Amino acid sequence: MRGFPLLRASSGAPVLFLAAATVALGTAPRVACAADDRPPNVVLVVIDTLRSDHLGCYGYERGTSPFIDELAAEGVLFEHCYSAASWTFPACMSILSGLLPIVHGCECGTERLSEAIVTLPQYLARQGYYCAGVVSNPHLDRAFGFARGFHDYDDRTAFVQASAGLFRADAAPTHEQVNDIVTGNVVTQRAVSLLGNAVKRDQPFFLFVLYFDPHDSYVPPARYVERFDKGYDGPMDGTNVAALRGRPPAKRDLEHLVARYDGEIAYVDDQLRRLVEAVDRVARDETITIVVSDHGEAFGEHGHMLHGNGVHREEMWTPMIWRAPGRIASGRRVREPVSNLDVLATLAEMVPIRNPRPYQGRSLAPALRGDPLAPAPVLGLRSRPAVATMRHVVVADDRFRLHARFEHSPLAEGAVNQLFDIAKDPWERNPIVDRHQTSALRMRRALDETWRASARLYEQYQSEAPTTAARPDKVARRHIESVGYMAGRLPGRCGG
Repeated sequence: MRGFPLLRASSGAPVLFLAAATVALGTAPRVACAADDRPPNVVLVVIDTLRSDHLGCYGYERGTSPFIDELAAEGVLFEHCYSAASWTFPACMSILSGLLPIVHGCECGTERLSEAIVTLPQYLARQGYYCAGVVSNPHLDRAFGFARGFHDYDDRTAFVQASAGLFRADAAPTHEQVNDIVTGNVVTQRAVSLLGNAVKRDQPFFLFVLYFDPHDSYVPPARYVERFDKGYDGPMDGTNVAALRGRPPAKRDLEHLVARYDGEIAYVDDQLRRLVEAVDRVARDETITIVVSDHGEAFGEHGHMLHGNGVHREEMWTPMIWRAPGRIASGRRVREPVSNLDVLATLAEMVPIRNPRPYQGRSLAPALRGDPLAPAPVLGLRSRPAVATMRHVVVADDRFRLHARFEHSPLAEGAVNQLFDIAKDPWERNPIVDRHQTSALRMRRALDETWRASARLYEQYQSEAPTTAARPDKVARRHIESVGYMAGRLPGRCGG
């Protein structure tokens, strides 16, 4: 295995790709050219906390995702997509920036993105796109830099409307109250409204939508709960997950929580159908639709609940589906591992994006047009480290996943490494580093090379415009605190 090579964009600046083979930027794309050469519309949907193995198109038998399954059948599904991080804030910033958290610097939920970093909507807006976004996770507030490049960015309506007065001027809501809110319907309504704004303009559009509902608490509308576990009469109602303090409950109670989580997925699947059908009515053949997630969810597989605990598969394995009728392959499944930060790199080729700044990831355009995708390692990490100097990183190729804990380098003395053969042990229960020392060392060296290159890229951006502390307004801060995300609730360097 080679390291993740340092390449150059058309501007001559270095670009880090987590790939062994890449496509040059700035060349005429073979994927998305329409007959009139009009750039394609782009709809990017992030479904919060959605793990791949709870979708029918990834082999789940419960019937949670009939519409997502339809999208997969009409487009390209990546079987092994891993997130750049195991919780929302750094992962979503990676999706929009094309950079690992260690490069964009937004790891703890308190930072504002460096002004030197250009995000996907900024690129598209510069090239004549109308850019609109609606999100329902309060940590995608504009105070952190998420709204850059958007002409319309709605980071408030979903929570304010769905909470029905929960956010009063004299009292902040509790963590459980905020997470109990069902926001999917409001998000869809706002997204369709923004779509209406887009079609009135004679320009391509970029629509970014984040659905929060699969996130705990697990409280979908009642009919979605009853669909998967109607006879339960125990104590778990989906609102008391935080009281478990990260530890799984008794087996029957855990089964019910999983059923509620599945109900959340089914609810969002219905909302996604409404959204995509609205897009299809006005611009089906001119639109690239992308469905991804920011991270997965743990249900006790390694002794943890929820997410942000580490880098095991249940927290890092996320769906990735692309659909663009007449522009990309249909009904194709890609086995090679990829990352959700590959979205920007892929669109950089497909749109194409002119003169991009340095970013990471690789273009998946070859796979989208039906060509082989060269195997390449993929990197992800647990941001929000519990110890200020300790990192917890995973690197995956088409056979192995290496978990590395280290301070400065995965090759340094004192680094702890675990290797898993995902072909034989997909849920990473039996480390095998002693039996595959050569493979483990090869992956550690590749990780070390990438880590050092990422540090250089981070310093480049910081020298131009340092990352600063975000200053959310009073309303935004109360929203974020109520979800349990502000720094005062986080450990180590992210919490003081």
